[in-house]
Amino acid sequence: MGRVVTLKEEAPLSLVVEKIKQSLGLDHVQVAPAAGSSSDPKIKTIAICAGSGGSVFRGVDADLFYTGELSHHEALYFVETGASVVACNHSNTERAFLKVLREQLLSELPDAEIDISTCDHDPYQTW
Repeated sequence: MGRVVTLKEEAPLSLVVEKIKQSLGLDHVQVAPAAGSSSDPKIKTIAICAGSGGSVFRGVDADLFYTGELSHHEALYFVETGASVVACNHSNTERAFLKVLREQLLSELPDAEIDISTCDHDPYQTW
């Protein structure tokens, strides 16, 4: 349901955010830096959950919580306990996995025709 990734070397939050935006093809994401941290905190461990990560992240210790969405209070909790948060909207984080899922399905069903929607998009827009 989720993963915790440990980077070989610490990376500034700004770099991690840019990599997330590139990998998801997004222009904007929501970022909540850890309370009391520098303006660009260092990240070594990243907890990841596509979709809505709040319940999956319970009891997890990480420098960064990366998910589609969290409640306001969940985000406040992580920030106030020294972690940063990146939220990318629910379906944006799930959509990135579709290419991987397609390949997995094709390896099991080589004669199947599996298309990924080209018109699917997140319902939210940033204006």
